[in-house]
Amino acid sequence: MFFYGLVILALYQIEGRFHLPVYNHASLDSKLFFLKHHAEIESADTIIIGSSMGLNNVNGVLLEDSSIIVDKVVNLSAWSMKCSYFLPIVKGIVSHGNVKRVIYPAQYFDFTPGQEAEGINSKTAFGYLSRKPVDTFLYVLKSSKNLINLIDQFQDWHYFTNPKTYAYLVYDRTGGNQLDINQDTANPHRWGKVDGYTLAPFKEESLDCLQELADMSQTHHFDLIFIVQPFRKTVISANPDLEKIMAEFDEQTKNILKFESTYHINAHQLLNLDDSHFADKSHLNIKGANVKTRKLTEIIREIASP
Repeated sequence: MFFYGLVILALYQIEGRFHLPVYNHASLDSKLFFLKHHAEIESADTIIIGSSMGLNNVNGVLLEDSSIIVDKVVNLSAWSMKCSYFLPIVKGIVSHGNVKRVIYPAQYFDFTPGQEAEGINSKTAFGYLSRKPVDTFLYVLKSSKNLINLIDQFQDWHYFTNPKTYAYLVYDRTGGNQLDINQDTANPHRWGKVDGYTLAPFKEESLDCLQELADMSQTHHFDLIFIVQPFRKTVISANPDLEKIMAEFDEQTKNILKFESTYHINAHQLLNLDDSHFADKSHLNIKGANVKTRKLTEIIREIASP
């Protein structure tokens, strides 16, 4: 018991310097750390949510600097985040903050069956992000069960700080980052191979979370901008089954987003992107993210001035 108390004290010291392994997920844990210590969530008028589709594919700094509508962006996205993962935190933020718009870039594979995260209590999570002592204690207490994972993440941190890897976890001031990867430096498997995982169909019941977000936009009076993420054209043209899945996903999500406060943007169709804009078959690199963000800036301006 005495030793366990020392562990808790040590974790309190670490908590202000390095993310703790609460969810044993380097991207989510590091994002919560960033949001607590480096972001001003309660002043954000624009939040970006999602998986790596949101983390890497929207340049929040460019959006802040180029838009006369957007003031403060906070990016909540993390690798492989299912909608149900971040929904509780979004609930806390839109209930307490100043959110005018939620941007959700995604693709069909964000709604395929997969391992779900251990549930996040929205009150505790938002309390932790708001620096409430009791919730910080609960966060530290939870992380004390995952010390081996903490050691592993310390050892691998050099890999997470390299923008030329897909595991890049150094954030800009908004909490996002962009990949410095192109066709010459891309992983060949990720660049063009279409496997069983890529062709796994999304589940319609997984879209219930998107419906909940749409309903929330009505209740809390914010715009929900859902963006269907671009894919490399050559990959789509070579795989008719993939094209069919994407078309069905586009149609299903469009049917959900019919409120006045919801907007469905198919960036795959809207943007004329070539291979120079991609880090792999579905993730944009810095060049691609900037093109997409500039178009998003125009869309937000149009929404604000109908």
